[in-house]
Amino acid sequence: KIYCLLRPQSTLVLPSELKSHPKIQIIPGDLSDSIHGQNWNVLKTLEPLNLTEIWHLGAVVNWHKDLDSISSANILSTLHLSIFSILHHIKFIYFSTISVAESYGYGPESSLLSTNELLSSNGYVVSKYLAEYSVREAVLLNLLQAIIIRPGMVVGRVKDGEGNKTDYINRYIAGVIKIGAWIKDEMKQEMIPVEWIAEKSVEIVEESKTNELWDGRVYHLVQKNRITWRQLGRWIGNWSEEKKRKRMRGEEYGIWRRRLEEEIEEGNELYGLRPFFGEEWSAGRSERVAQSENLEELLGEKRAECMEMTEEAVWKYCDFNSK
Repeated sequence: KIYCLLRPQSTLVLPSELKSHPKIQIIPGDLSDSIHGQNWNVLKTLEPLNLTEIWHLGAVVNWHKDLDSISSANILSTLHLSIFSILHHIKFIYFSTISVAESYGYGPESSLLSTNELLSSNGYVVSKYLAEYSVREAVLLNLLQAIIIRPGMVVGRVKDGEGNKTDYINRYIAGVIKIGAWIKDEMKQEMIPVEWIAEKSVEIVEESKTNELWDGRVYHLVQKNRITWRQLGRWIGNWSEEKKRKRMRGEEYGIWRRRLEEEIEEGNELYGLRPFFGEEWSAGRSERVAQSENLEELLGEKRAECMEMTEEAVWKYCDFNSK
């Protein structure tokens, strides 16, 4: 049996096949509410379930908010779940982010951001860093059996394009459709389908159980065969022409960024892009690839290889984001 602890608002948009699945039970609860011990009240509902594993994926993913506003959801919830796991001898699978690795996501799996890198990071990245650090410390003290999974840039499902419209790539696609222009740049970008993340996460956990690898090992789920922003833009433009919408054009980054700033209004589909597109956006990063040696050692090089993005999938993401 799988028990899904979800924020009450998330249950409203849950696919019907999950709501009715005989092996899945939805438990409404919000671990971001730490006031007056509400986190522990939620966790008490889990005590009778005899859990063997906890997969902690919940977080507020927002590059605008400061650390104080998301620390409860991203840090305290992790602390409380890890303590709960320790008390009840439960295996803990923590989902972090590639952004906490050294060199802003390009370092080895064992690495963490340097002090200077951390000080220049936004509240979201700092919150995930502190949460992951707490899990690592509990493992080092032999209190917790855990593994850490760091996904790269996740996009929606390949089969139908559906995903979270507030995610980075979805915001960008919606923004390109609105502006009518895409970034003409050879910098490469990950686009990792969420179903691949899910499949590999299951494989990592199953192999960890088989080999008793609960030593806080970190696994990067990344994509080595990435497409350029120019290619992504061309595919969005081809979709627009096929749908007989406006004709799009590629623009150098500086010109595109000025256009973005002109179109941004707080709360619109472009607002969430501002933290990602600064003046030094592409400097020196076009050919770097995140490292994933632990994953390749565990699963083998072939199984650890992420699927490549295709024009067909991008068109589905365009359909989804144009609704």
